[in-house]
Amino acid sequence: MVLERSSAVPPRVIPRLLVALSLGWALMTIPAGALAEEPPSRLVFDNPRMAVFELTLPAGFDGEVHTAPFDEGAYVLDGELTVITVPSGREVVRPGQWAWAAKGTIHKTANPTARPTRFLVIILKEP
Repeated sequence: MVLERSSAVPPRVIPRLLVALSLGWALMTIPAGALAEEPPSRLVFDNPRMAVFELTLPAGFDGEVHTAPFDEGAYVLDGELTVITVPSGREVVRPGQWAWAAKGTIHKTANPTARPTRFLVIILKEP
């Protein structure tokens, strides 16, 4: 995956499935006690070519390594999002910064901080 700074998505999706689709966490696991409930999410924009979701990951969230099912990006609004890619390594994305994963990129996202991370997920749909 190259981090840069700077199939259709179902119209109704429960938050966990939304997280799985938007960031590819098809088999994600969440450490015991990390979530009292599903991560809050909101569909911001949707058209035939792209979808944008706002997500909030709780403090201590640790996603599974997965392959990006879409071309997808994350733009951090508040907090810090840690993105770990193969073979690039660890990148901390802060408010106003952008991370991009091309379809097929092996990566993992996490929020190892003590506060929630709020960010936008941009998915480019298949033509």
